[in-house]
Amino acid sequence: MFELYQRDNYSASSRAGKKVMCGLLLSMESNKSVEDIHQPIRMDAKANQNVKLSSEHIQDIINHSGTLEARNVSHRAMVTKELPLDTDCVVF
Repeated sequence: MFELYQRDNYSASSRAGKKVMCGLLLSMESNKSVEDIHQPIRMDAKANQNVKLSSEHIQDIINHSGTLEARNVSHRAMVTKELPLDTDCVVF
């Protein structure tokens, strides 16, 4: 996020910075959605009782659970492999 603001000379109106910031500050609608997000983590913890779950592994479980997409919550910070149509990038 800081790199996006730095790229725009720390402008408060940085479009890319705002997009990432909104994704980080999103508040969930209800406790039910939070419980739905935690359910895959509980299932994984029960399956691997002797293994301590790292924060990276927990984040991976949440990102790939499909819970947020099922509730039509956009993943604003998601990076895709698609190139924007307005770039002049040369792909090798």
